Amino acid sequence: MSKRAIIVGVAALVVAAFVLDVTGSLDRYLALVFPPSALSPAYLKGKYNQGQPIRLLIVPGHEVAVGGAFYRDFWERDLNIELSEKLAKLFRSDPRFEVFVTQDRSGYLPEFAEYFENNRVSIRTFYDRLRSVMRSLVSSGVVQKKTDGVHHNTAKPELGMRLYGVNKWARDNAIDIVLHLHFNDYPGRPWNGPGKYEGFAIYIPEWQLPNFEASHDIARSILRELARYFPISNYPPESAGVVEDQDLIAVGANASLEAAGILIEYGYIYEPQFANTKLRSAALSESAQQTYNGLARYFEGMTAPARGTATLPHVWTQEIAEGTKNQPDIFALQIALSRDGLYPPAGKSRDDCPPSGNFGPCTRNALRAFQAYHSLRSTGKLDFDTILKLNQLYAL
Repeated sequence: MSKRAIIVGVAALVVAAFVLDVTGSLDRYLALVFPPSALSPAYLKGKYNQGQPIRLLIVPGHEVAVGGAFYRDFWERDLNIELSEKLAKLFRSDPRFEVFVTQDRSGYLPEFAEYFENNRVSIRTFYDRLRSVMRSLVSSGVVQKKTDGVHHNTAKPELGMRLYGVNKWARDNAIDIVLHLHFNDYPGRPWNGPGKYEGFAIYIPEWQLPNFEASHDIARSILRELARYFPISNYPPESAGVVEDQDLIAVGANASLEAAGILIEYGYIYEPQFANTKLRSAALSESAQQTYNGLARYFEGMTAPARGTATLPHVWTQEIAEGTKNQPDIFALQIALSRDGLYPPAGKSRDDCPPSGNFGPCTRNALRAFQAYHSLRSTGKLDFDTILKLNQLYAL
């Protein structure tokens, strides 16, 4: 028996004693704290294979009045909402998924705004009971409290209650997967200037939480697809790509989420492909596509054929000089060469060469490899002959 199984088993006994003393409703409380087989990968894949739609809740991070991180003239929430629109469209085109979204550009959708307003007391009770049980489990030594995770800003009380409300709504509505969308930042970044970190990271519940297993497996699948085109975070605590967290409400703090819980930081808000308006839509579309690909391949299995990109097909129409920045044609070139394993070039990592839309040494050297492979003059320039070959391969 695994250590995690032992923890869950012992925890059930602790919860039983606690609940009988406090509420006299053992079955209801055990189901609340340690949900049944709906948590397991086997359950989710069985449901998918039987043709039952997977119920997916998309939660674009931050509310209208909060905004999240800020860079130059836009808020993180702007990116989260646009990304959620693209992601919801992809999943809604797939009949194997049933999609719900918490908010749009105007704020919470009526179903959620009304739920939060009409269920204030029950949401608070939900939180208080879960927190009490978890404290009991920690104080008894059944669950080990983690203090070495990534620091996150503490949500204001009313916002925290709405986040717990999202988890309760997901439970009340038999949601299978909850996906939170965010972009990253860090304290100490130069005011209105780019910072030193880049790349995406995926947060999941810590291994002692009951929804860990399915969350972990889904996150690994999404990681594989995103990492085909985007760098994994180079912030050291996030460098593994998938980060376990015990305290994030979004992924199920205090065992509050029955569904698989995933929070994706898609990159740092100042990265050029997200910060520049010429590139943003393409970069967000690609981020959405690879998230969809990762979740779909989780259910299909890794032997399923690789899925495509949102950027291709693409038509190149003009030569572009090295040194050009924020160019959609260069972003598309970087995605195309990434798909065929030529970008980043040999000797470089995706940290060195993110898909930035900037034509620098990474793109030049990748073009040289592309040209050599296709028996073109290996100049590293986006010249007429190279454009012809690119369009032959990627424009259809």
